[in-house]
Amino acid sequence: MEKKILDYTQNRELSWLRFNQRVLQEAQDLSVPLLERMKFVAIFTSNLDEFFMIRVGSLHDMEALGDESIDRRSGMTAAEQLDEIYKAVAPLYKERDKTYAEIKKQLSPYGVCGLSFKELEQQEKKYVKKYFKEQILPVLSPQIVDANHPFPHLLNNTIYVTANLKQGNKSMLGIIPLPDFISDIVYLPGHDIRYIRMEKILIEYMELIFDQYEISDKNYICVTRNADISPDDEAFADDADFRKQMKETLHKRRRMA
Repeated sequence: MEKKILDYTQNRELSWLRFNQRVLQEAQDLSVPLLERMKFVAIFTSNLDEFFMIRVGSLHDMEALGDESIDRRSGMTAAEQLDEIYKAVAPLYKERDKTYAEIKKQLSPYGVCGLSFKELEQQEKKYVKKYFKEQILPVLSPQIVDANHPFPHLLNNTIYVTANLKQGNKSMLGIIPLPDFISDIVYLPGHDIRYIRMEKILIEYMELIFDQYEISDKNYICVTRNADISPDDEAFADDADFRKQMKETLHKRRRMA
């Protein structure tokens, strides 16, 4: 199909990213109260998660099916739209991280402090260790990935703590999902709002979880998965054959889940 570039229209996905950037700009507005600014950071991030689950996921499905149809607004194929989206999103995430760090720093004088383990006071470290041993460790489900244990299915928007493990001459990967019934924030005793994130606690006490292994390269990850999409969505409204292919793809995906 011959491309027809329309200068007076714009790609829907890139236009949406520009809209979400304006949400982030609200978080950067110094006239907005600090906690409200932090809420805008959270809204911006949640919006992007949903954007990748649904809209980017739809484009990936189109690309996987070999669909070469052209977006009427911008003249781009699904693959070209994905390339432009990734170029636009990378600096947005960097800007988000910078904005979050600045707001977090500005909240500190008011007693609102998100801390790393090294920043905890000695009594707070004792509190966190006791809390971990009594409340967290008994309900964790650590997993090993090696030649006999395949990589597990990672749930959408779930935090996992990972580490490279070694036992003798064998190397493997350790994965610990953060259970959804556990708060991802632990508030510390005292009058101020001092807290530490759960994944940082798990990383600190990884040796208590995988106590029979030598541990290195600890980190945490979170996967954003392609959400199920409707084959009747407006993006596919003009292509009955594509809708048929998409129904078959969704059927296979659900059967394999």
